Amino acid sequence: MTKLSFSINGWKDHSWDEFVVLAKENYFKGIELHNVLGSNLTDKNGPFHKYNSAATMRKLRDDGIIIPCFDISVDISSDEIASNSEHIKECIDFASDINTPYIRVYASGKSEKSADNVVECLRSFVDYAESKNVTVLIE
Repeated sequence: MTKLSFSINGWKDHSWDEFVVLAKENYFKGIELHNVLGSNLTDKNGPFHKYNSAATMRKLRDDGIIIPCFDISVDISSDEIASNSEHIKECIDFASDINTPYIRVYASGKSEKSADNVVECLRSFVDYAESKNVTVLIE
């Protein structure tokens, strides 16, 4: 049986509880997180704050829902290699902490040195991702 998931990208007016209800009512097996770091989902009272995430993941598991992917709006082809790499490493840590196997970044190709930037950025975090058992997907 195929397991379907949906992304919360663009659904800023909805609460986490609404996402979970939506998933259950529509037989989705996963919820894909989008730019969750620094959002209301990771703030002090959020479901993915470091003190709440274990309980959130336990409840999701009980409901038969997984977090298959965590996507971030970081363009690894941009000239901001150092800051992108640091943010991606924070995201890798977050994904690892909640046992999410994938994070997704993108490469727009808008920079004059896009290809070189992608390679340099990848070199800065690929071993780190592997050590945390997280796969980085590039869109």
